Amino acid sequence: MLLRHVVRGQVLTVTLGADVAPQTPVKANDSMETRPLATLSRLAGIADLNGDGRMELILYGAYYEGSSYTVNEWTPARGLTATPLETGCGV
Repeated sequence: MLLRHVVRGQVLTVTLGADVAPQTPVKANDSMETRPLATLSRLAGIADLNGDGRMELILYGAYYEGSSYTVNEWTPARGLTATPLETGCGV
């Protein structure tokens, strides 16, 4: 999931999230630290949820044992900033 914006006439691209799929099967004795987990990231919506005149990004993320929604503010100066609005379930 990429966000593109223009700064001083130049297009910049910021990675907000990425889908990850392991290229090799996981072995039973692989540690959790080295084991890649399949994940999914999606943009679920854009809205001015707190009424400040700027849009917030609603991001959806999922992995094999759960999923979540998070609300983030984004500005070119600060990048992606988490807010207290989030929900999810899983292990």
